Amino acid sequence: MSIIKFLIFFSSIFAYDGSGWSAITSYITPTDLFMDDDGMVYASTSGGLFKFDTSNNKFTLIGLEHGLIYLDLSSISMDMAGRLWLGGSAPRGCLQVYDFENGLITFFEDDQVNSIGKIVMDDSVVLMVYEGIEVGDVGFLEFRFDENGFPEYKDYYNNFSNENISTIYDIDISVDSIYVTTDKGLFSGSKNDNLKFSSNWYYASGNFLDGISLKQFIIDESSYLFSNNSIYKFHNGIWEKHCGDYDGNIIKVLKKDNRIGVLTDEYFYEYINCEETILQIPFGSQVNSWSSIGIDFKTYFTSFLFNDEDVVFGIKDNGISFWNKVGNTHDHHVPNSPIKNEFNAISIAKTGALIATSHFGTIYNDKEKFINYVPNIYAKYYDSTPESYKLISLDYLPGDIEHVPISILEKTNGNLIFCNSGVKPNYDSGGAVIEINPLNNEFNKYGVSDGIIDGWAGIYAPDDNSHYMLINQIEEDAFGNVWIVNPFCESEGHILAIQSAIDDSWAHVMKPNDISYRPQTIAVQSIGDQQRIWIGFAHEVIDGPTVYSKGGLKMFNSSGIFSTDWDSSWFSISNPSLLPGNDRDASVWSIVFDQMGWLWVMNERAIRAYTLSTDYIQKSITLHPVAQYLDGSNIDYLSSIGFSKGNRIKVDGQNNKWIITHNGVWVIKESMLFWPSENGINVENSGLLSNKVYDIAFDDQRGLAMFATEKGISVFEIPFSKEPSVHEDIYITPNPFIIPDDQYVRIGNV
Repeated sequence: MSIIKFLIFFSSIFAYDGSGWSAITSYITPTDLFMDDDGMVYASTSGGLFKFDTSNNKFTLIGLEHGLIYLDLSSISMDMAGRLWLGGSAPRGCLQVYDFENGLITFFEDDQVNSIGKIVMDDSVVLMVYEGIEVGDVGFLEFRFDENGFPEYKDYYNNFSNENISTIYDIDISVDSIYVTTDKGLFSGSKNDNLKFSSNWYYASGNFLDGISLKQFIIDESSYLFSNNSIYKFHNGIWEKHCGDYDGNIIKVLKKDNRIGVLTDEYFYEYINCEETILQIPFGSQVNSWSSIGIDFKTYFTSFLFNDEDVVFGIKDNGISFWNKVGNTHDHHVPNSPIKNEFNAISIAKTGALIATSHFGTIYNDKEKFINYVPNIYAKYYDSTPESYKLISLDYLPGDIEHVPISILEKTNGNLIFCNSGVKPNYDSGGAVIEINPLNNEFNKYGVSDGIIDGWAGIYAPDDNSHYMLINQIEEDAFGNVWIVNPFCESEGHILAIQSAIDDSWAHVMKPNDISYRPQTIAVQSIGDQQRIWIGFAHEVIDGPTVYSKGGLKMFNSSGIFSTDWDSSWFSISNPSLLPGNDRDASVWSIVFDQMGWLWVMNERAIRAYTLSTDYIQKSITLHPVAQYLDGSNIDYLSSIGFSKGNRIKVDGQNNKWIITHNGVWVIKESMLFWPSENGINVENSGLLSNKVYDIAFDDQRGLAMFATEKGISVFEIPFSKEPSVHEDIYITPNPFIIPDDQYVRIGNV
């Protein structure tokens, strides 16, 4: 195991503050809890850290802009100096030590550590469970406090037994002993021994508990072991059953005075001298009707704490709850944040509001408060009672999970419209296109036995005539009409559905031939009152040599602002062999026109930009590649990436092309040079939350790029803005900088 990053921030006037990065993430699912002596509750979440002040019921959310480097957190603890130790979830098992006065104190990362679990400490040592990137590599890391009280990495330990240990469930410290609960039993070792050797570990659970899967351990005046059903107490040299049994997968156990608390996924059991009190999870639903397709959406307990009067619970998708056992009351609090981290499509409304959508729901954020629009099949798993949290249930069924929505936009009338791909055309299945009025929350769904959206009719799947509907890109033209890209259009051959900006009526465009069933992306080029509609197609072959859909580009000219019978006059591409990679039939995933009128094409091979010439007599378009080498050969941008469905090109207010992929982001400036470099933007060189990026939107007034990633929405201050509302010069804060009162300085707008 080689340590590759270990950063300590102290005694310095420069501190890491995200370098222009912030994030919009979900804080509603605590992964672990800690309470200090003042009654402050701290929680690690998959979107960062939060502090809950019980005196005023206020949340403080801590993210990138406050100094954290990684936000997907799995565990939390606090040292004697009041600093929070935060363990990172997969795939970045890092440690961050955070101080509310001084920000990030320590960042530790090891390239062999995939995740960090439970963190325990005493006056001299800190231990934390880790899982490595290699299968079966489990153990714990050891840190010590140096002479200044700062954490110092010492070693790792993963050799407890001759047996192969695959899971560590718990770790505990008692005086000079360390206890590790594993899938092979309980092991103990002395701090004074060399614990790198298995010979210095003792099999503490003994033969009395052979065959019992142990999950947790408590050492107090007596020792207790916990399986998924029972408590065992060490008495007179043997382990004996203690108190009653319980149900469920064990999450956490605590002992305070004579109280033993056992938390399972759905129940909390409290034992006082073996007198049992049981609480079932009070919020959300425990019935998971979607488990058959691999979606775990049930409501679970995630963690708990004892205090003098209450039990504090962390609840999946439902924040924290303070349970008063005497009155059987629940004081429930949920932070104002999105329902999930992962959104697949994102846009900015004219008001500057953020809109984003996913299989699990849609968010609308007016810069102050989030509104979460959730399909009713999932809304039952949330509790929307807390004032700080707003959730609106919508009566539509989300599409199949493998067909995530890839487009959302604000229409000219202010409504939101997004795709809900992978549904059948009946009311119970919901529409393939959803439209919401964010002012009154009214919504419409299209593709409900109304003929608006086309679908399967036995060609792609010979035994399926269900009219199963799929939607790709949604685009608005210069007149405010909305264009819906409709692949697998087998019933009627309608590859495009168009909604009128005038009266919301619908029209359609027929496919040009019988090998054009998979339109993927659309670009609308306005020329006066005429519009050129460019469509990129995915390539697919079925039944051996049968071509279901050819790849490449097609274009038609449309006349008129809106018509129920579009004059779709198709033009041919005279030189399709000049498409990226010189592959005329490769799947085209994204096309866009920049502000110079150049057509940018991303296919599975590479990216190229073109100027165009038109022969109206022959109805043909000729592509002229813009970028060429000195020998005259055409330049393919990012040909080593290997683009796939969901990758796309977006153009910002200063005509930069942003290349969005599942391996990071690249920017091509108007000069055709990369910005900031050919390495692009990724988690290694920026505050990007994940290299798996789905979409990007630009807030031109504030100069922000917002990336929808698998771990949340990354927000980046960029030097490209179409119409900045305020011109800001370089600034330094605090100014003046006073020693020793001020510890950090920030230089902004560089």
